[in-house]
This record gives sequence, C-alpha cells and structure tokens, in this order.
Amino acid sequence: MTIPLELVKYGITTQDGAKENSVLTILKVEKYDTVGIVIHISIDALISRNTSDAIHYHPSIGHLPLSKEALLHSVTTLISEDNPLPDFNEGYTMWREAFDNNKGGIFSITVCEIANYIEDTINEGKSSGESA
Repeated sequence: MTIPLELVKYGITTQDGAKENSVLTILKVEKYDTVGIVIHISIDALISRNTSDAIHYHPSIGHLPLSKEALLHSVTTLISEDNPLPDFNEGYTMWREAFDNNKGGIFSITVCEIANYIEDTINEGKSSGESA
C-alpha cells in the first residue's frame, strides 16, 4: 500500500472496522539512523468505551510518533489532503528531547492498539477511584 505521507487525514482501522468519526492527521515525517522513518500524527474525535460501557469522546491526541509500518496498518480511507496543521510543537518538542536522550521511542503498534491502551489506562484509573 502506498500512501501520501504529508498533510493528509485518514480514517483509522480498529478491531471493529473503521471508527467513522476518528481521524488521523500526519503532522511530520522524519528519518533517523536509529529507528528509520518516524511519522508524527495526531488523532481527532477518538471514541472509546469505559468499563460501564458508556461512550466517551476525546477531542484529540495531539502528538504520537509511529513507525511507517504501524501507520500502514492503521489507516483506511484518505479523507483530505493539504490541510492546515494543528499546533503540535509542545508534544513534539517533549518527545524529541526524550528521544535525543534515549528516553523516548516510537510506537510500532497500530493506532487501534494505541487507542485501546489509552482506553484501558483511563478505565483502570476510574476503577481505582482516580479521575481521568
């Protein structure tokens, strides 16, 4: 599968098929000697379920660094191209500082698996009495 890697929005592949309202935006593409191609993305309109099966809407996840392979297994339909980019500098700068100090990496799992991890983490916090 060949996909454009700049200024595009895609639907996201999930375990139940495509989440109709969730959108992945490619923010930046870089190449590093240590990890290869890193694709920085944001996710808008992520919908998840909590332990009581209620539906929750998360307006956005501002920055996630992915491997190219993870991205290729995560996208469905091209939604649009040449979009204005959201401000992701704060998240990117924090990641880059950690990465440059060997304290940060990239995701090699799909966006669906990342979303499930976030959902599980939120649900674990709620079940232990913490607020998310």
